[in-house]
Amino acid sequence: MKILVTANYYPEKMGGIEVVTDNLVARFRRAGHEVRWLAADISNRGRIAREGDHPIKAWNFTEKRLGFPYPLPHPWALTATREHVRWADVLHIHDCLYLHNQYIFRQARRLSKPLVLTQHIGIVPYRQPYKVVLQKLAYHSLGKAILAEADQVVFVSETVKTWFESFFDFRNPPRVIPNGVDLSLFGEKSNNETRPSSDSASLLFVGRFTQKKGLALIREVAAARPEWIWTLVGMPGDIDPATWGLDNVIVHSPCAQAELRKLYRSASLFVLPSVGEGFPLVVAEAMGCGTPVLIGPETALALAGLKDCVAVSELTSSQLQRTIEAILSDRNRSAKLSEVGRNFAARYLNWDTASDTYLRLFESILAGRSI
Repeated sequence: MKILVTANYYPEKMGGIEVVTDNLVARFRRAGHEVRWLAADISNRGRIAREGDHPIKAWNFTEKRLGFPYPLPHPWALTATREHVRWADVLHIHDCLYLHNQYIFRQARRLSKPLVLTQHIGIVPYRQPYKVVLQKLAYHSLGKAILAEADQVVFVSETVKTWFESFFDFRNPPRVIPNGVDLSLFGEKSNNETRPSSDSASLLFVGRFTQKKGLALIREVAAARPEWIWTLVGMPGDIDPATWGLDNVIVHSPCAQAELRKLYRSASLFVLPSVGEGFPLVVAEAMGCGTPVLIGPETALALAGLKDCVAVSELTSSQLQRTIEAILSDRNRSAKLSEVGRNFAARYLNWDTASDTYLRLFESILAGRSI
């Protein structure tokens, strides 16, 4: 098959969607398919050139100035995009709202090319009301067109699927294909790796530094419990933890996955008190490493059985403190979370399984229509 894949950025941006796309593309190529990957070419990301990648020149000022990622392709880059669509047997688009994806969708419909859309997130609870309003309007206009007309819509979690099903009709029943985890990296520990001692209190957060990720809650907890050491790894957003002035908070820029593995392994507990997501890739990575995971009630509903493998806390400062303290003080509970989380990741969160499912989906769509 000739597969055209499009996402906002390449994985050097260190975002979850980019890492998901990178893992799927690598496995599509490994299976012997021709894959072209279109994404914005952001000059300050240090992109690693890979055969089959076709970077699109784009402006990225919305992320820099407004705090949300929405690259705008240069108009003259769209001519090449049309030729890529013409080349492809099937198109795989990641997320429905981005301008370049919208353009590719229109070209696919004009050329009668089959299209699969993977939707990673639902509504994002921005602090600024105007952003929330604009987002809802976009989903009910631009997003609705792709979601209603795509040959197949795939969601990464049950919660995102349920939210969209409440107000959209789909061409075919939508499916859930969860994000995987690279078990060769985030799997069983090597001989020179050790879990933290039971009396340590090393807490880890990985994600963009934004309101929706729960950074404001983490700040309150960190200030209230100075004996707990927090390591925060992420891209700049609308919150800057480096300005908090808290001695027990260590801030890291995004790092390579091998280094991220070490951080997971050294943490007593991985904490992600986020809302408005699908199934965060970092949760799968932490579980694969055997690190106990604490998330909010909404995220815990992402996949069937997930809530039985993680700790869940209501997203208030006082409740988050109580839940963290209960886990840190109970060695047996911590060990159980480590075991069941690792087993869940190994059994259900596998990139090879996810990529095989997508490839079978592409093949079935192609078999059912004439291109």
